[in-house]
Amino acid sequence: MNGNRGGLTGFFRKGTALLAVFLLLWGSFPAMLSAESKASPSSAANQLYQSLSSGKRISVPAAPGVASPGGDDASESQEGGKVVYLTFDDGPSKLTPQVLDILQREQVKATFFELGELAEQRPQLTKRVVAEGHALGNHSYDHVYKELYGSFEGFWNQITRTEAIFYRIAGLRPELVRPPGGSYTNFDSFYFYLLEQGGYRVFDWNVDSTDASRRGVPAEAIERAVLGAPLKDRMVVLMHDGAGHEESVKALPAVIRHFKENGYRFDRLDAAPESVQFRLGKVKWQRALGFGAFEKLLAEAAEHRTLLVREPSGGAAGPAGVVTTAKGEETAGQGKTPENGNTSQAVKAAEPVKPAAGLSAGTDALLTGTNTEVRPAEGSIAVPPAGGLNRSAGLAAVSGSAGPAPEPGKLTVRVNGKSWTFTDGEYELDGGRFTVPLSAVARMLGGVYTAGPDGERLQIGLTRLTLAAGGSSVAVEFPGEKTASYPLVKSAVQAGGERRIALRTAIELAGGSITGYALNGTGGIVDAECPVRLVQCANLAPGA
Repeated sequence: MNGNRGGLTGFFRKGTALLAVFLLLWGSFPAMLSAESKASPSSAANQLYQSLSSGKRISVPAAPGVASPGGDDASESQEGGKVVYLTFDDGPSKLTPQVLDILQREQVKATFFELGELAEQRPQLTKRVVAEGHALGNHSYDHVYKELYGSFEGFWNQITRTEAIFYRIAGLRPELVRPPGGSYTNFDSFYFYLLEQGGYRVFDWNVDSTDASRRGVPAEAIERAVLGAPLKDRMVVLMHDGAGHEESVKALPAVIRHFKENGYRFDRLDAAPESVQFRLGKVKWQRALGFGAFEKLLAEAAEHRTLLVREPSGGAAGPAGVVTTAKGEETAGQGKTPENGNTSQAVKAAEPVKPAAGLSAGTDALLTGTNTEVRPAEGSIAVPPAGGLNRSAGLAAVSGSAGPAPEPGKLTVRVNGKSWTFTDGEYELDGGRFTVPLSAVARMLGGVYTAGPDGERLQIGLTRLTLAAGGSSVAVEFPGEKTASYPLVKSAVQAGGERRIALRTAIELAGGSITGYALNGTGGIVDAECPVRLVQCANLAPGA
C-alpha cells in the first residue's frame, strides 16, 4: 500500500512538473510568434547580407531622376549613334579653366569628377563647371585610399561629405560617383550595392588616357593611348585636370578632334543609359562588415536615396544597367595618382527616418470598397487647423479656421514633409476618394515605376505592387511572404494608358499611412508618412 502511495505521489509530482513546463511554454508561445512575425524584414536583410558576402552582385533599380541643371543636354542620349564621354578626375585645379576653355571652344560637353577638398578651395571653378553645362561627379573628399577602402563607412562618409559641399556651392547633389583608383580590387559587392541603394551611379572607364600612370606623361603618349583604343559605340575616356597634368591639357584638342573625325558626338556622363564598371576582382584591402553595421548602412542609404529624389541632382538617372569592361584587370588601377592628401574627419550622414506605422486598421474595409478616401462633414469646407492637418482616427473632415485652405481644383500631397502638387486633370476626386497616376505614386514615395504590355509595376522599397493589364486587383509582393491580391476600389485608365490608383490604397500597401487631410470642393491637402524601406533584394527588379 505504501508502495502504491509512493508510486502515485511520484506520478503526481511528475505530472505537476510536466504541467508547469507546458504552461510555461504556452505562456511564452505568443511572444515567440510575435518575435517570429517581426523577423521577416531582418530575414530579408540577412538573406541579402549572405548573398553579398558570397561575392554576388545584386542590382538595385535606379532612383527616379530629376531635371538636369544642364538644360537639354541630358536628353541628347536619345539620339543614339556613337557617343564619347570625356571625364576629368582630381580637380578642380589651376588647370581646370584651361580645360573648360577648350571644351567651350570645341562646343562639347564633359564630366568632372571633383574632390570635395579641392572644391572647397576653388568653389568658383565648381560653379563654372555647372554653369557651362557640364556634369559634376563625386570623386571622394581627399582621395586617400586607406580611408576610402579600409571600410565602406569611410567611403560613404567621404562621398556624402563631398556631396554636401557640392550642394552648398552649386545647389545640386550629383549622383555620379567614380572611385579613386577605379573599382577593380577596391570595391566588393557591398560597395556597389550600398552605393546604388543610396541612389548613386558608379562609373569606371573603358578608355585610359594613361595621363596619370606616372608623373610627367607627355602629351604625345596621352594622344597615342586614346587614339589607339579600339572604337566602340560608347567610349568613356579617363583624363585628369588635377595639379601636374599640364600635358593632359595639351593633348585634349587632339583627343576631341579624333572623336569628331570618327563621327562621335560628345555627351555628359549622367546621360549615359548604362554605367560602365569593372568586374569584381579580389579585394586588396583587409576589411569586414558585420550584419548589424550592414543593416544600419542599408537604412542610411535608403534614406539618402529619397534625398536625391527630393533635391536637385546632377542629371537624370538612367536604367540600372551595368557594362563590365572586358579587360578590367589590365585597365583598373591605372590612370590614378598615389594616395595622398590629408585624412579629415568625415561628416556623419543624416540619421534614417524612423519607420511609421504599417497598414491602418481600416485597410481591409478600404480595399473591399466599404471605405472612402476622405469624407468631409456635410455642408462644411474643410480647413486644416494651425499646426498641421487632423491626425485623429477615423475619416471625419478636418475642422478649424486657422492655416491655409486647400485650393479648389488642386491636390497637394505631403509625404514625409515633402510637397507634391497635382492640378485638375492630373488627379480625380470621385466619391470622396483621390486617385492619382501610378508613376506619380512612384515619384512621391521614392519608388520605381515601369509599364509593359502585361501591366504596370510599382517598386517601393521592398514592396512591389503589380496591376495586370485589364485587371481589377493589385498584387502585393514582399520578401518571405506569399503574394497577396486585393480588389481595387478605383482604377481608371487615362488617355495615355496609365492607370490611376486610390491614393490611400497605394500609400498603405507600401507600408505608409495617411496622417491628415482636408477638402475644399474638388481640391484637397493630404498628409502621409511612409517609412524608408529596403529595395527588393532577390531578383525582383522592375521588369524581371
